Amino acid sequence: MIHNRNPLTYELRIIKVGVGKLQDRKFCGLLLLSLVLVGISSLPFAISPLLSVTTIKSSGQILAQTITARSGHWRDIKDAVDQVAAMGGGNVYIPEGEYNFVNTDETWRPGTNGKVTVPAGVSIFGAPTERYANGSVIEWKTKLLIAKEFSPSGNRDNYCLMFRFLGTGDPNKPIRVSDIEFVGYRMIDHTSDRWYSTMRIWNIIDFRVDHCFFNNMAGMCVDVRAPANGDCCGVIDHCKFVNNWGYVEWSHVECSVIYAICIRAIGTTRWEDDITNVIGHYTPYTVFIEDCYFSRWRHCVCSLDGTHYVFRHNIIEKDSVVGSLDGHGTYDYVGTRAIEIYDNQIIDPISNMHSQNWDSTTPVDWHDEGIGINWRGGGGIVYNNIIRGYKLGLTMTDEGEVQKCYPHDVWIWNNTWVNVQSPISTTYQGHYNIRENVDYFLRAPNQEQDGFEYTPYPYPHPLTIEES
Repeated sequence: MIHNRNPLTYELRIIKVGVGKLQDRKFCGLLLLSLVLVGISSLPFAISPLLSVTTIKSSGQILAQTITARSGHWRDIKDAVDQVAAMGGGNVYIPEGEYNFVNTDETWRPGTNGKVTVPAGVSIFGAPTERYANGSVIEWKTKLLIAKEFSPSGNRDNYCLMFRFLGTGDPNKPIRVSDIEFVGYRMIDHTSDRWYSTMRIWNIIDFRVDHCFFNNMAGMCVDVRAPANGDCCGVIDHCKFVNNWGYVEWSHVECSVIYAICIRAIGTTRWEDDITNVIGHYTPYTVFIEDCYFSRWRHCVCSLDGTHYVFRHNIIEKDSVVGSLDGHGTYDYVGTRAIEIYDNQIIDPISNMHSQNWDSTTPVDWHDEGIGINWRGGGGIVYNNIIRGYKLGLTMTDEGEVQKCYPHDVWIWNNTWVNVQSPISTTYQGHYNIRENVDYFLRAPNQEQDGFEYTPYPYPHPLTIEES
């Protein structure tokens, strides 16, 4: 057995042996030097408790500074973030309690800068939560509340943003946001029709947002973005995205509820022609969404601009009928590149179109064209899902002007359709007629016909495997 020698005990033995030689001036000098060395050699043992070691699988070990904010007020969070950032990165903890993120006597200007800017390499945690066996949270202990109507009326695209996580694509500077409940103003005033965005994650490799509750935030809870042809990838897991009030229109700017998660790389031209290099692969622009719960959104997930997302092991319940999962076609240069949807429940939408009253449980009015998966661009796979109660289970359409971005290389198999009028349908906008056995296939891909077989990713995502 190997024993670690205590340097302090060892040096004390030297002192004991030397007591009888104190008359020796030379020895006294050596003893003094020895004591100095004792102090120096012991110094790391005094400092080490002040540093914690965080293991990041993709980049080894980094020393992580940890600071607890004075409260959940934006200024206190910002002060703690700035301190940690100045030390090269680490963790900010927000203590247990319910806090006004912005006080009611303060101002909060809308815009993309965010009330708190957090550089890549700095993570934010709430008080640790207790969890059920499946990993979901029993109760959140740290709550950040929007206690006043700050977002302006009129154009709802002009909304207030809480946090902006700002990166440069450096793989050595991941971020994490965990164990926080974000509470929208609509919990106070159910008639509010404004949007609030919780966080924008910009150009960060290996981000993780986990075990958070987005409680009536109404818009852009997790807004993942990258610069043109830039990268942003990570995982959103064990989160809860819920609205209790609001309404949806076909035009997004007329909605009082918009997207839980939005993924885009504005102005990108990047497009991998071979779909087999995208699906089933961890790319620098892949976002995983797993083990989450969604209810009452315009889109639970919206994607565009060359992005790729994997949606698995989630529940969508009592959602709107516009398209619970969405992949946009071409708006700028290219549309959504790929989507992978498997092992989910997408069930029981409610009729909330053109209504100012969204706390109804009225069954869907089929006139509203209820859509479960609205596939408007790119390729991918859809399998092992339960889809129930939508008029159209999965619909594909030729959106935009770039033909390579129209839905193609899509494989659909082994899904359970319950009370769904049309499990698979296509619509034609005048560009390209999407065809079965040419653009989409009602089977799994196989080597003989497609040149490859699909292999699911390991589950859970590697970034979600926590280490003590």
